[in-house]
Amino acid sequence: MPTKVELNTKIMDTAVFRPPQEILDVFWSLSDGTDEERTAGTVKLCKLIEKSSDDIKRQILKYCLDRLIRGLSSNRKFARVGFSVGLVQLLRHFKDLALTSVLDTMKEKLKLVHQEQKSKAAVGDVFMGRAFAISAIIQSGRISQLDDSELDSVLNELLKMSEKKSYLKPVSHKITEDLISQISPEKYEAKIWPKLKVKLQSGWELCTLDKLSLLIRCREMFPKVTKKKFVQKYWGFPLFSEDNDDKLLKAILDTTQKTELLLEKILPHMLKCDRDIVSIWKSIGEKLMQSLRDNRKESMSQRRCVGLQIATKLLSTECTLEQLTEFILFPNLARCLFYFSTQKNDVLEKLADALCDKVVVKLKEFDANTLEIVKQIWKLEVSLSEPEKSKIVNLVSSHNFTRILDLLSESQAEKYVHILTSAVKGKDKWSILLDSPEKQTKQIESCLRHLQHITCSQKHTTPQLQQSVLSLFLRLACFKVEKKTKSIEHCERCCNYDLEDSRQTLCESSFYKCLDSLSTLKHSQHSKWEQFSKYLQLLCHLVEYIQTLLTTEDIKPLNPWPEEIKSEWNKLFALVTNIKKEVEKEKDVSLSSAFLLLFLFLGINMLTDFKTSTDLLKDVYICYERATKEKKMKKKDNEDEPHWVEVVTEVLLSLLLLQSHLGRVITTTVFKAILGHMTPTAVGLITDVLIPKKVGADDAGGVLVDTGAGGDEDDDEDELEDVDDTSGEDEAENSNEEDMEADEDDDEEEEEEVDETFRKSVKEALGKAAADKEDESEEEELPDLSDSEMFQLDDMLAEVFRQKKLAGGKKARQEKKKETDNFRIRVLDLVETIIKSERCGDFVIDLLKPVLLLMLKTNPVENQVLCDKSKSLFALLRSKAKGQKDSIHSEDYHKNILIELIELAQSVVDSNHLQAVAAACFTVMNLSCGDINKTSPALPSHYVDLLRETLHNVIKKPKNSLQFLSLLIDLDPMKFQMLAPDVLSCLKDESTKTHSKMICCSLLVSLAKKTGTLNDADKKTLQKWMTEALSYIQELILSLEKQTSKVKFTNNILSLAVALQSRTDIFQQNPFDVSVSSHLLEIKSSFNTDLRRLANKIIAAIARSHPKVKAATEKKRNKDQVENVSENSPAKKKKKV
Repeated sequence: MPTKVELNTKIMDTAVFRPPQEILDVFWSLSDGTDEERTAGTVKLCKLIEKSSDDIKRQILKYCLDRLIRGLSSNRKFARVGFSVGLVQLLRHFKDLALTSVLDTMKEKLKLVHQEQKSKAAVGDVFMGRAFAISAIIQSGRISQLDDSELDSVLNELLKMSEKKSYLKPVSHKITEDLISQISPEKYEAKIWPKLKVKLQSGWELCTLDKLSLLIRCREMFPKVTKKKFVQKYWGFPLFSEDNDDKLLKAILDTTQKTELLLEKILPHMLKCDRDIVSIWKSIGEKLMQSLRDNRKESMSQRRCVGLQIATKLLSTECTLEQLTEFILFPNLARCLFYFSTQKNDVLEKLADALCDKVVVKLKEFDANTLEIVKQIWKLEVSLSEPEKSKIVNLVSSHNFTRILDLLSESQAEKYVHILTSAVKGKDKWSILLDSPEKQTKQIESCLRHLQHITCSQKHTTPQLQQSVLSLFLRLACFKVEKKTKSIEHCERCCNYDLEDSRQTLCESSFYKCLDSLSTLKHSQHSKWEQFSKYLQLLCHLVEYIQTLLTTEDIKPLNPWPEEIKSEWNKLFALVTNIKKEVEKEKDVSLSSAFLLLFLFLGINMLTDFKTSTDLLKDVYICYERATKEKKMKKKDNEDEPHWVEVVTEVLLSLLLLQSHLGRVITTTVFKAILGHMTPTAVGLITDVLIPKKVGADDAGGVLVDTGAGGDEDDDEDELEDVDDTSGEDEAENSNEEDMEADEDDDEEEEEEVDETFRKSVKEALGKAAADKEDESEEEELPDLSDSEMFQLDDMLAEVFRQKKLAGGKKARQEKKKETDNFRIRVLDLVETIIKSERCGDFVIDLLKPVLLLMLKTNPVENQVLCDKSKSLFALLRSKAKGQKDSIHSEDYHKNILIELIELAQSVVDSNHLQAVAAACFTVMNLSCGDINKTSPALPSHYVDLLRETLHNVIKKPKNSLQFLSLLIDLDPMKFQMLAPDVLSCLKDESTKTHSKMICCSLLVSLAKKTGTLNDADKKTLQKWMTEALSYIQELILSLEKQTSKVKFTNNILSLAVALQSRTDIFQQNPFDVSVSSHLLEIKSSFNTDLRRLANKIIAAIARSHPKVKAATEKKRNKDQVENVSENSPAKKKKKV
């Protein structure tokens, strides 16, 4: 083996050389590949060099070394990274490759001469390439092999590099640190430290985090050489004492991009110097996050992000509760920790959330007095907001503050609610309310939001707390206290808000939000009835509280109540009181409790929407009376009047029209309670809402008619509107009158933005009569126009205004359509309740078609939510219908529904929709079957007749859908075996047209599909018609001719043959004769690809049953191959040419 010097000499003398292509390909993977490809490429490169022959091995090695070092200066993609990894692997693998050659190649390929002729970027790339070359030597672990002169050269190169380019300083310092980590103490003291000492003697002057990190590494590795005296003289000792904090802060500000150095290296050293998190943050973090005088937002945001990262890192260490409390109460930190942002993907907010995670964990560990911390945060907000010119600092309005509130214990939450309630009513127990009315309003709003949050918290809420807070919201939102009344809760002080005041509006919204949230709040320890009962008790308490307020002389509603409202309220309160006594005796949800819930909701809703509530109450009063009377009498008095449950259903649908989630929850709850009394007519009221019917159209409202891309004629809005759109002079005159009245009203309001498009249209219509400027003098005479010109101008202006009205009407229709779709989504909640109930079987037939039509009608582009929900409910309905029995509807009614669905299938084009219609038909037929224990129960005779009629229409009338019947049969072929003889008879009939025979073959393929294990009776049924079909299909196959056969008809025949022979459970051996195989072998050369594939399946199956046929088939195949070869021979081709 040659020595290093000999190897180096031979490499240097190598002439221009090109290595094998596989080695060249590796370099592409190093520069353009992924991390895995680069890693694999470096290993592959070394193996290829190792496997190469000795005579070119040195040349390949020299080429690779040159190219790797030259590529270090490239800025193309990942070339610098990949080539650096490759060089490290090369130096590790070939130990005999002298480092001198590497340094010489670096100087040769990465020259620094003629820098003035190069661009700044090119010079920087050269320096970066040299840095990566030196780093590769260090990472290879062979730095100790450098002699003194080479080591000196490397260090000079690094120091020179840091002085040349500022952006190279971090790279230079990092490589120098790596160098120090691998050097011996002797070489460090003799060669490295003398030069670094000069550099580090400048101390904190122009110090960066990289320079500081280099000093730390020197002290860690060689403390006896880098002595304490040196540090104390030039830097100050301890290095991270409080005296040096300002200097360290300056270094941090100068190198904010090196956050990882600060977090991973410098902060741990600071904590080792007997410093706690409070000391470090006070000197470094708090000053780092101070607001800049010049208001540089980008720089400020960057500093705050660094500060939050420092704070998060500090909380990862040990601290006491006192230190933690003092830490989070630093003003600048608190501003960012309790940060409120309306922007998406706010970096500062994410960092604040990460810090809050640490704070929450620490507080849980210490089992801290959270209420005291909450109080201190309130106090801090007050102190930061006190200056007159300053804006209020919303610390307590942030999401992270509510996370602190969630740590309150139940008793602490109760105390906090008491403090907040007192503050809202004007009694400031914590001294946290500011003097400024504007700022105090913001604080009161924060208190109200905190009350809502705690009331709806599963951890903190209690029945007493709910009653107290909701009573407060109710009193402030709807009533005013003219004289103190200590006997009534929340009336001991004359704290009132005017209508439309932000606090009054917030109280009203918080009241309904709490009711909404508490209606669905679940307690693991309570049963459904217990939760329902507690919610009823809450509503009863609120109604009683309203009654108390109304009957107190010194308390008045904010909106004065006329006698009509008072009388309606008294009537409702008396009824609620009576029903409450009955419900208290019950132990489960009943009609009485459902009506009580409905009465309570409508009563509370009277405070904000009196007309709607009273209109609905009139019907509910009658329904309650009939329901309770029916319960006692067990029958209805008057058969002509609608059943009470139908009227209640209409009331519930009206509640769903309200833009209230609480109304939606109440509706669903009441509907579940009355579900046992539902009738088909009541269900029909719900389904009529889903698909409004249009006079003179199909049941789908014209949904199945293709109106083109721009058709708006079939919109639901048009179907629901009572007023017809007409055109003419009367309409134009009315429109102009309305426009004039609107203009008069607009004069009294603020000036609105002008529609420039409409202005332009009017100007074009006026032509020369249009004014060029808005401020043009009124005295200027307009051009005289003739009568005809005036009439023409009038017509043009009328057209302009008509077009504007139509445009506005289209927008209104779109908004109304959106409202209608949203209403349907809410109504589908009731449909889902029916499907999931025990009475699902009784109403499957009523729900099936409306849900199907809604699914077919809904455009997923316009309303994806409605489309998805209708699809999911249709699937749920089909699933729940299995095994169900309908005890309400007659078989004739079922048959009529099935006829309607079959007729619907004739109009559907989309295959997915057609499959849904087939599934609906199948569900109807299954629902009518009595014995649910059978695998495939027989269909009633009237269904069989209907299916045979449908089959006849499909075969004889081309317009009827074959696909629909096939999809229906595919759902359960055994259920439709009674159709097989009819189909087969039609197929064998000589008078049947070819197209009809093709349909028969397709249907028989569907009927022949295997679905599961068969009993003996089913096997006999199948064997009977299949045997008959086999003989006829065999005749058809044998009658096929080579050129005259019709492709589609042949395809159907062969497909049926394949389907029949695949039923090995019916036929033990292949049912076809050998002659079929022979005939197909003769004629299949004229078949296309699809027909040939089917023929080969038939031939192969026959061959498996008959060994002689298999041999003949192979002989035929070999003969065809020989003929094909001879046909393609050069001689044959020449003759053809």
